[in-house]
Amino acid sequence: MVLDPPTFSQSKEHGVFQVEKDFGELVTSALPLLKPHGVLFASTNAARLTPDEFLRQITTAIGAARRKILQQHYAPQPPDFPITRGEPAYLKTIWLRVG
Repeated sequence: MVLDPPTFSQSKEHGVFQVEKDFGELVTSALPLLKPHGVLFASTNAARLTPDEFLRQITTAIGAARRKILQQHYAPQPPDFPITRGEPAYLKTIWLRVG
């Protein structure tokens, strides 16, 4: 399962989504669709969402659903996206096998 939402969206039906505060809710909504031992790939380019907060939201949602992380691989910003003072690291991805 792939979760790579926009940083921000708004709709009349679902209201406002801000990845910085709502990524965990997205994971919670997606977990019932993920089979046991399935792979979840989560990604964001939200500059204001720190890697620690990104991982916390995901792991908290998985734990709250009483599921376990069996394997994980976090990948920071790849080298083909240079990090500069004007444009700090913003890409974050994680692969998780969830029991």
